[in-house]
Amino acid sequence: MKFFLKRKIRKVYLSKRLNYDSGELQSKSEAICRKLAHFIHERKVRTIMAYHPMKNEVNVLPLVSQLLKEGRESGKHKEIYFPKVFKKPLMGPVLVNRLSDLKPGYRGILEPPHLKKLKASLDLVIVPGLAFTSGRYRLGYGGGFYDHYLESNEPRYSCGVFYDFQKVFFLPKQKNDIRINLVITESKTYD
Repeated sequence: MKFFLKRKIRKVYLSKRLNYDSGELQSKSEAICRKLAHFIHERKVRTIMAYHPMKNEVNVLPLVSQLLKEGRESGKHKEIYFPKVFKKPLMGPVLVNRLSDLKPGYRGILEPPHLKKLKASLDLVIVPGLAFTSGRYRLGYGGGFYDHYLESNEPRYSCGVFYDFQKVFFLPKQKNDIRINLVITESKTYD
């Protein structure tokens, strides 16, 4: 029953996101990234796993580009990692020096093409998804990649980035669903 309910929620919230005005989503993404940048600097985060957005997910790439540029210019280097899928549901963070290094991988998602540097522990994992609750549970695409990674690696912080309209009152929970540390939307932070 939980599986079918999750599938229905995924379908509804993916459709909502895909049909949203792209200009509004860009504005919302910028607001979320400003808040995320503040969090990163306030908490002195140095190692970050980001993601390449797809299907109108929150676009964190401008923030990632800014962090990479700041690191090159100031010498206060932040290590930026992107997930690389090995075998469902296993993924790991691989160091990226330029966004242009990313190539199509699992299901066409841009990821590091090779294992330059794999990182075991991170300060921050930025987590995408389709829906979230105020209790900081999230619903992804159903592969279990982020839940498995967060359970196995326990970064200092896990932060979901979502649009306000992705908030739901209830998500069916299963034993492998992991609660993230905080959720940032364009108008609110849930921690």
